[in-house]
Amino acid sequence: MSTETRDAFAQAICESTSAGKLFPWATLTERERDAWRRMAEAAMSVPGYAVIKLPTVAHKGPHDTDAMFFRQVADRFEHNPDSYVGGSNVRHAVSQLLRAAAAEAER
Repeated sequence: MSTETRDAFAQAICESTSAGKLFPWATLTERERDAWRRMAEAAMSVPGYAVIKLPTVAHKGPHDTDAMFFRQVADRFEHNPDSYVGGSNVRHAVSQLLRAAAAEAER
């Protein structure tokens, strides 16, 4: 997992606790932040689970969401595997999603 990902989780964990209310992330020293980083690392290293960054589907319409496209592709895979899965932008995002999941599964 990247340092950026770990730090984002560490900050979210810190800020969602009572300790984080008393000692906000921005006021912590690097040593204090390291304790939160270790906690985030432990939480994200549970066997059988993975934390991945979801890719963004390019060229969405004003009412479209990434989740909508991922769900649509999953439904097509399950119910009509021979159908056309989507445009190249959707296929690219789904490919990124599956590769990220595979990379985390190999850790």
